[in-house]
Amino acid sequence: GLPLPDELVLSCLARASRLHYPILTLVSKTFGSLTASPELYQIRSLLNRTEKCLYVCLQFPTEPNLRWFTLCRKPDKTVNKTESSSGNILVPDSQLSSHRIVQSRSC
Repeated sequence: GLPLPDELVLSCLARASRLHYPILTLVSKTFGSLTASPELYQIRSLLNRTEKCLYVCLQFPTEPNLRWFTLCRKPDKTVNKTESSSGNILVPDSQLSSHRIVQSRSC
């Protein structure tokens, strides 16, 4: 496990953008399970750190299963009319990809 208590790790993760969660899950199995935990979303709500997001489901011709993504604004982007890029990015959501039924969930 991690040398830090789960409560401390959850507090740190709650302050990070969801955009970074796929990378943070690579740190350890504990980080991976904590990024998908209901406790993390409760802490994000208490800290007023929730983010608006749109879930996108895609099926690729080369893969039999549906793949879920979260459409997020890049953390360093603001809306700028002169840019051609939207400032958004599709982030793979492995937790949703493992579910067959779509459920509403806070970000």
